[in-house]
Amino acid sequence: MGRVQCALTCTCLLGALSIASAQDAGAAQAAFNQAWQQAGDARLRPGFAYEWDVLLYPTLSDAEFSAMIAEVGNKPDHPKRRAADDERRRRNAGPDRTERRLYYLDDEHWRFNDSNTADGTYLDQTTTPEEIWLLTPASMTITSPHVPPPPGRDYGSALHDFAAEALDFAWARLQRRGPVVSSPLSAATTEGAGGWSARVGSAGYLFEYRGVGLPPGVLEIDSCKVLQSASRPSAVGSVTEYSDWKPEEAFGRPAAHRIRERDERGHLVRELVLVSVRPLDASEFARLSRYPDLGESDAVRGAVTYNTISDFRPGAESLTVHSPDGEKRYPLPASELGRLPSSTLRHVGWWSVAAVTALLVGIHIWRNRSKG
Repeated sequence: MGRVQCALTCTCLLGALSIASAQDAGAAQAAFNQAWQQAGDARLRPGFAYEWDVLLYPTLSDAEFSAMIAEVGNKPDHPKRRAADDERRRRNAGPDRTERRLYYLDDEHWRFNDSNTADGTYLDQTTTPEEIWLLTPASMTITSPHVPPPPGRDYGSALHDFAAEALDFAWARLQRRGPVVSSPLSAATTEGAGGWSARVGSAGYLFEYRGVGLPPGVLEIDSCKVLQSASRPSAVGSVTEYSDWKPEEAFGRPAAHRIRERDERGHLVRELVLVSVRPLDASEFARLSRYPDLGESDAVRGAVTYNTISDFRPGAESLTVHSPDGEKRYPLPASELGRLPSSTLRHVGWWSVAAVTALLVGIHIWRNRSKG
């Protein structure tokens, strides 16, 4: 389904449905209108830790996979090499699992952890009014909220992306609004006892929601199907399923604890599982947000393993590399990293130095990988 599934950007609501009676139609209409309005105002509640997993399944048919393997062959630099390796691993070992954790005290105090269990890599970001630091197995980057980020980089975008995905459990993407959402839903339909369906769309896009729960109950969404997609016609017929609805204090309403995304062939390709939502207080966040110096332990990761430190704080701008040759410090900006001596590169590896120089602009790519 990819990005188009039920992505309600630039949406206006369409109506349309057969109705059992005028009274039932009115109830369905009112329930969906209310849910739509509430979703538009939905915000992540501060003072909670949100934990969920993302599972990525094989996406190719046997014939498609065989063709990809034949195309990639023994070429390590083939552009489809990574996709072929990912597909093979998921076929042989089961779905890749990414563990996502968002510790959200408020907009100025938060930490996210993004852990790829398939290869042991991770990316963490911690933000406080005093500092921002980003941690991977090989590198640490530290900066100040008062320092303008590099061009094209927004430190707050991680919070926005993680909060949106967390809210999907409660609102089934209804909260993901674009700039045009002024038209009201014109009609809804009842389907069986307490069931309903409604269509949502905009020019070139159309999605069909189905669910249960009319007033005085709570509207719950069972599925969202792509009926039309201008940007990706192949997604037509793909479905997102929402299940295991349970009350969650942090959302102020029930949340689906399992989201399954199926492609147009009905194959399960991505799954999100809500692990837990629990209160988070200031003392716990203080422990989680403490900067782990080299040789110390992080509250989440344990003993840190990074060997490079990029420091963008005013007056401290530098790159520090720890290797068997000892500690070496070099000036920033990262464009000067080409002057690193070959002995240092040999010990820390070209990939490690490249990871440091690209870290601030590569976070978006990391998150896209987890989204499949």
